[in-house]
Amino acid sequence: MTPEKCLIQFSQWAERYPGPISDSIEIKGETPGPRKLITACVHGDEVGSMPGLLETIKRVSERKWSLKGTVIFALGNPKAILAKKRFLQGDLNRQFSSQRGEHEEGVRATQLQSLLKKVEYHLDLHQTIEPSRHPFYLSENEERSLSLAAYLSGSPYLIEVPAELNKKYGTFMGAAMNEDVAHICLEMYQKGFSDQVTDLTLLHLKKMVDLDESLSLKNNSMESFERLKIVYQEKFDDLKMTLNPGYLNFTEVREGEVIGVNSKSELIKVPRDGFLLFPKYPQRNQEGEVLGELPKSIYELAVKI
Repeated sequence: MTPEKCLIQFSQWAERYPGPISDSIEIKGETPGPRKLITACVHGDEVGSMPGLLETIKRVSERKWSLKGTVIFALGNPKAILAKKRFLQGDLNRQFSSQRGEHEEGVRATQLQSLLKKVEYHLDLHQTIEPSRHPFYLSENEERSLSLAAYLSGSPYLIEVPAELNKKYGTFMGAAMNEDVAHICLEMYQKGFSDQVTDLTLLHLKKMVDLDESLSLKNNSMESFERLKIVYQEKFDDLKMTLNPGYLNFTEVREGEVIGVNSKSELIKVPRDGFLLFPKYPQRNQEGEVLGELPKSIYELAVKI
């Protein structure tokens, strides 16, 4: 399976079940239920969920899985998928604000945001850039979103994202919160195709297909989660800023630990005990400078709640 073949198959399904926007599919179930949105490939290089997504559409279409309510499937950034890039002109997951760019990703963010007005629940499928010790959920501290994570129960790790960060960076999650949509972002291991990611995708999408109106925290305990909260982001404001090699998501670090250096030979030290998330190792030129757009942060730090 290749990204190109996945896109062709998705387009074929979209002809049969046209969705509200381009590169989307809408299927209505035989029984009443909530309106659900499932998005994948908001970043064009995170294609691992596509085989599971296509298999889900097939099973729902063939009525092997009984859909409750209505589900919309949407590909986030199909043009970036074709280009084999994370994005073309701007990170799509930073365009959900009034300051979005006047480019491909800005236009696509407007289209995707319109879908949030049509649904009650949203699952956004992602993969990490660097290897991850575990899959994990990202969510704001909002009751219906936490309940959705507990219902999905496909990972024991739940990381709370402060609302102010979503607002600051213009994320899809923040847009969902503004529309009062229960939202979970699932981060599924390192980007790329694998049986592990396909199986995890199918596990979650079967749950979304089955989701009915009875979802509540009363029925879905949070006790099974290891809960963390993002408390710090190290701004990536230096082209030569570099992390020491080998960090993975969930690497445990200690206050004062040196984990990198900037162009002025100043040490990058961890401000408190915690766990590293989203460590960045971007491509560089021969002078050690980052190629392309700088990420917003070189790493994030989470602590147990």
